[in-house]
Amino acid sequence: MRTKSLRYSLLFLFIFQFLLLLPASIQGKSEKIKIKFWNALTFGQPKVAIQTLTDEFNQSQEEIFVEKLDVAGWLMNQKVLTATAGRVPPDVVLFDRFMVATFAERRAFEPFDPYLKEFGIKSEDFFPTCWNEGIYQGHVYCLPFNTDVRVLFYNKALFRKAGLDPDRPPRTWRELREYSRKLTIRTKDGHLKQVGFVPIWGNTWFYLYGWQKGGEFMTPDGKKVTVNTPPMVEAMRWIVEFCDEYGINNLEMFRSGFGGATELHPFLQGKMAMVGEEGFLLSLIKRYKPDLDFGVAPLPFPEDGRHATWSGGFGFVLPVGSKHPRAVMKFCRWMLSVDVQEKFGKISEQIPANMKAAQSPYFMNDPHWRVFVEEMKYSRYRPVTAVGEMLWNELARAVDQCVYHKKTPEQALEYVNRKVQAALDNLTLRKSLPLVNWGLIFALMGGGILVFFIWRVLRARRILRKSPLLKNEARDGYLFALPVIIGLLVFSVGPIIMAIIYSFCDFPVLTPARWVGLKNYQTLLFGDPLFWKSLWNTIFYTIFSVPLGIVIALILALLLNARIRGQSYFRTIFYIPSIVPVVAASLIWLWLFNGEFGLLNYLLELGWKGVVFIVSLAGKESALARYFQEMGTPKVPWLTNQYWAKPSLVLMSLWGVGAGMIILLAGLQGIPRHLYEAATIDGASAWQRFLHITLPMLSPTLFFLVIINTIAGFQIFTQAYIMTDGGPVDSTLFYVFYLFRKGFLFFEMGYASAMAWVLFLIVLWITLLQFKYSRKWVYYEGE
Repeated sequence: MRTKSLRYSLLFLFIFQFLLLLPASIQGKSEKIKIKFWNALTFGQPKVAIQTLTDEFNQSQEEIFVEKLDVAGWLMNQKVLTATAGRVPPDVVLFDRFMVATFAERRAFEPFDPYLKEFGIKSEDFFPTCWNEGIYQGHVYCLPFNTDVRVLFYNKALFRKAGLDPDRPPRTWRELREYSRKLTIRTKDGHLKQVGFVPIWGNTWFYLYGWQKGGEFMTPDGKKVTVNTPPMVEAMRWIVEFCDEYGINNLEMFRSGFGGATELHPFLQGKMAMVGEEGFLLSLIKRYKPDLDFGVAPLPFPEDGRHATWSGGFGFVLPVGSKHPRAVMKFCRWMLSVDVQEKFGKISEQIPANMKAAQSPYFMNDPHWRVFVEEMKYSRYRPVTAVGEMLWNELARAVDQCVYHKKTPEQALEYVNRKVQAALDNLTLRKSLPLVNWGLIFALMGGGILVFFIWRVLRARRILRKSPLLKNEARDGYLFALPVIIGLLVFSVGPIIMAIIYSFCDFPVLTPARWVGLKNYQTLLFGDPLFWKSLWNTIFYTIFSVPLGIVIALILALLLNARIRGQSYFRTIFYIPSIVPVVAASLIWLWLFNGEFGLLNYLLELGWKGVVFIVSLAGKESALARYFQEMGTPKVPWLTNQYWAKPSLVLMSLWGVGAGMIILLAGLQGIPRHLYEAATIDGASAWQRFLHITLPMLSPTLFFLVIINTIAGFQIFTQAYIMTDGGPVDSTLFYVFYLFRKGFLFFEMGYASAMAWVLFLIVLWITLLQFKYSRKWVYYEGE
């Protein structure tokens, strides 16, 4: 009877499930094809334009539905990387064209070649700069959507004040420097009040000046890096000499006053007379400073050079694993049509990649936009190479090294050339390296786990043989712990073992890992100066932040341990900063450290004025008073000076001493009161009681904080990532930040894994040393 009832129940469930799925399957046949579209233009009017056009496309036909997801540009690379590696990629992505070659080399994108003719997409419809930037190794990996171009913005009102013709902007490098000198204004104490032109500001970068001087960054075949040629060296030397006229520290102090907000751009504030920028600044002017009297002109170039500028932009890419490539092509064809591109330009205030759309009356009848469009015929694009991002970052570092006079232009560019060329050569060499034999590795891992399991079972049987009751309890215990054991093996032990294996591999994530042996460790220790630089920065930070943090936490704990009125309120006040998220705290301290308007420099200025006032009371005509008055108000370049940046972050670390204070406070309250009473009766002073009772009894707690804070110090990351980006001149390039760059910016996961294991060994060694020497100063009451 039970069997019969069970059969009827199963039959009923089957029919019920079938009826539920049937309408869905019937309905599914008439549903639109859904394509997932990731959009990188997530700011201002471009975001509005993409949303508008996507909605119009969805309403224009009944076959395809585009599901748009906005992904911030700075997150897009990591998102695409993880989604593609996990085999759940979007169908189409609006991607930075500059990065296409890097991802195409790693087989993350599919070429559009098979679909171009079928869907009528032609290269001649687009600006050559935009189209060619999406071609890698002879295949079209990117369909250009928009573009930008660098031009000179100049403030006509400031030109008039300086006695310059507002309708005659500079045309050569020589004129640019002459104009800049006339437009630069300083305060009485020598600080910058207004600058003319700064070659390292704006959106020009070293690429512009290298091209204008007649240099090339790579050979036409993309196989050789050529950044150390004489024209490149001359361009770098010109940049250095230009910045030396201001003083790099004065420049950085002046720039810090504008923060990171776009509406505080120095050109909008009338603090910068000329700047090389793209169309984004034109949009900012219309939005935040519509009454600004300004002009737009081609960027000046050297007398012995050539007229050149450069462009970037975004385009559509097809990730490997895209489920609906033909539907994607229909969407791209619609988005790249002349009418849609022209509409995008009007809404977004950006130049479309389609030439006819860019040459429409909307752009050509506007005197400013017309200059942008006309400059496209002189525009270059950054080298299309798989090491493009490395070249970009290394050139930016080279400029920093030169303007701070850490290296000569020849030394800096030679280092860039050698490093990027080595990375380019490795792309070819890695194909000859042996693939990792994962079958053998997993067999060894499985064998090791099996041997451990057998050993554990045999050992348990010997122990439990004498007691059947204990045997049953052990079995039940293992069963209950099994989910945790499995989770530990899969999510902790497994990744640790994989990191060890990857540290001996060349593993760019999207392509198979190849065995390189000890090469990563060899390069790390003997061929990478940034490894030692980042390690030194981290050690410096830890050596100063840990003792200072513990001492201040101890002082606060001693003060709050006294029985005073409002004690609980003070504890809360000091503890709250330690639970503020590090990101939020970093943004707060970014403004506190602001060189021009920060609170710290404001307080220093008040203190300095107080000193000057006191000195002047002794006699306004005294030599000392004149000295202080002539010296001017000092301003500390907290985050913009290579010597102040690390101490500034150490100072910021004291913001979170509240957590240590609470732990020490608990330790203080655990010290028996009778010890103090006995010492007082014996005539011990407060200092003697602290030295001979408080410190010994509190030493286990202090030891715990030393261990924890040391480990945390070696893992500093967020502050440098948000506040300094590793600068200036790599002075805040901490170890974990450098590891992050290697792993998630350059996709060198094998190298990053080797760095992680070196860090683990360093921290382990330091921790063991601390435990070894703790016997000499840590007192445990039970011993």
